[in-house]
Amino acid sequence: MDAQNAQENRRISNDGFVHRTWRTPAKEGERRRQANAASIHSNERRSENARPCKENISVGAGRRNEASFRPAAAQRRLKVHEGRGQWNERERLYRAVFEGSRDGIVFITPEGRIVDCNSSYAKMLGYTVEELCEKWLFDITPVKWHEWEKTEILEGHLVHRGFCDTYEKEYVHKSGTIFRIEVTAHCLDNPDGTPYLYWGVVRDITERRQRQKALIESERRFRIVADYAYDWVYWRRPDGGLGYVSPSAQRITGRAPQDFFDNEELYVEIVHPEDRETFREHVAANSDCKVAEKCFRIVHADKGIRWIHHVCYPIWTGDGEYLGVHACNRDITGQLLLEAKTKENEKIFRQLVESIHEIFFLLDRAERRLLYVGPAVETILGIAGEEVPRVLGELENLVLPEDRLRLGLDNGWIFRDAHHNVELRITRPDGKIRWLQVRSFPIHDESGAVIRVAGVATDITLRKLSVEREKLHAEQLQQADKMAGLGVLVSGVAHEINNPNNFIMLNGPILRHVWNDAKPILDKYQQNNGDFKLGGIAYSRMVDRIPQLFDGIENGTQRIRKIVTDLKNYAGKDPDERETFVEANCIVSEAVTLLKS
Repeated sequence: MDAQNAQENRRISNDGFVHRTWRTPAKEGERRRQANAASIHSNERRSENARPCKENISVGAGRRNEASFRPAAAQRRLKVHEGRGQWNERERLYRAVFEGSRDGIVFITPEGRIVDCNSSYAKMLGYTVEELCEKWLFDITPVKWHEWEKTEILEGHLVHRGFCDTYEKEYVHKSGTIFRIEVTAHCLDNPDGTPYLYWGVVRDITERRQRQKALIESERRFRIVADYAYDWVYWRRPDGGLGYVSPSAQRITGRAPQDFFDNEELYVEIVHPEDRETFREHVAANSDCKVAEKCFRIVHADKGIRWIHHVCYPIWTGDGEYLGVHACNRDITGQLLLEAKTKENEKIFRQLVESIHEIFFLLDRAERRLLYVGPAVETILGIAGEEVPRVLGELENLVLPEDRLRLGLDNGWIFRDAHHNVELRITRPDGKIRWLQVRSFPIHDESGAVIRVAGVATDITLRKLSVEREKLHAEQLQQADKMAGLGVLVSGVAHEINNPNNFIMLNGPILRHVWNDAKPILDKYQQNNGDFKLGGIAYSRMVDRIPQLFDGIENGTQRIRKIVTDLKNYAGKDPDERETFVEANCIVSEAVTLLKS
């Protein structure tokens, strides 16, 4: 049994709950006997209705003087009933405070055993009071706190000072979860000055830590939003003073936030002199807590001018409490310069597209709709200004059906990543057909994808008509060249035909005379010798036909001569003679002659 007690004392000491030196079972028994003897001696000197022993325990610093507890027997008997009533009242008050406290209250022996606690303490740990009175302090404390609590709290404060300042540690809930607590501990001593009990007030600070964490997180978020805001933000309190200035003030104004706190009128003084008075009026007008905005200039610390877009609005709590004015100031100098440059570029662009006679257009590739069209569309397409959006919305209907594929709106051909040049025809509202040359090119974004298509449509109707006229003239010239060549050919042919025809014309009459001279001789020969053949034909048949042959030869030569003469006259006509009067009958007769030949 002694060995078991010695082992238990050693375990308790190692866990940090006993601040004294090691006690062997023999020494522990001796100490208990001495304590019991002192208690018996004390009880013998008190009446049976005297106060309990707890009244004799000193609380906090100092030790009670044993002589003070030796009143005269007579006095004790006179006050016994009065003391009993006071004790009952004190006990009632103690219990009311003990059980009514929202914080946990616990009594622990120097060895670390829990001897009593209130319901708040038990509820905090998830146990009943009876269950906790069977546990040791180290049962509900994580191991990592044992050594620290032993050296810092028990030995460092409670033993030497009798109390300790509020400190934080952790408890282990019955469910096994670990939560944070706040402890204020005291020491109750025996008459001999040895610790009798440790008692403490324990508060669960889990919710408070969560609120603190939420507050810290809220503060961190506020700082992230406010301190890292690119705009210059400040808060003007209801009394007009500054409550906050964001670090961006340094970048926008060239002055540190502290400069504005040192001089709370600085935010007005840095306004450009020409804008300062109107800004003061704006601040004064904003006193009625309306959302307002204003653009003005400030003088930067480097003497440069900055344009500021200022927006301010009132701050109200959910309870309707006015907290002042929140102001946000954005440096729009670059934006204004960019807008001015953009306006100038837009002016140049409009001057360009409005001065050219071609139709400039811009198409959106995603929505496949017309974004912009130049004013020349009214002249070229004959569309009134108010009708342009409606008519261009039906652009495909203006194009002739056979040319719609060239435009490429149906099949998306025009939206491809390539330059295009097509010619097509459109029908104006007045029914006239115009030729257009459409040249388009893609516009890319940063990634190289086609986002828009720009182009120019030129009216080439006159050019097309000119080309057609030139083509007709060319055909006419070609035909004239052919006719001129034909005239030369005809002239040559006529000359070549005329030469042999002259031989025929000259020799034909001679042959007729020869026939006439030979005919009597041939007739006499027929009479004497009978019929004979001449040229394979019987003479009797040829004698009547030979004169006809000579007539045909003469007529043929005359016709050839006339044809040749007509051809030579056609080929040899002077263009200047086209305006002279001619005989139509002769021309028709010559034409008939040529056709018959």
